[in-house]
Amino acid sequence: MDFSLRVNRKQIATNSSPYRDQQFQHICSLRTRFQRQGLPILSVDSN
Repeated sequence: MDFSLRVNRKQIATNSSPYRDQQFQHICSLRTRFQRQGLPILSVDSN
C-alpha cells in the first residue's frame, strides 16, 4: 500500500454561505430553548 503523510493546516474561508448568520441564529435559538427546559448544552471548540 502506498501511504503519504499529510499535514493538517488551517484555511481561511474566502467565501461564506449567504445563510451563515441564519445558521448561527438557529443555533442560538436552540440553545435558548434547551436552557429554558433545563437541558444540558455542549460547547465544542475545534482549532
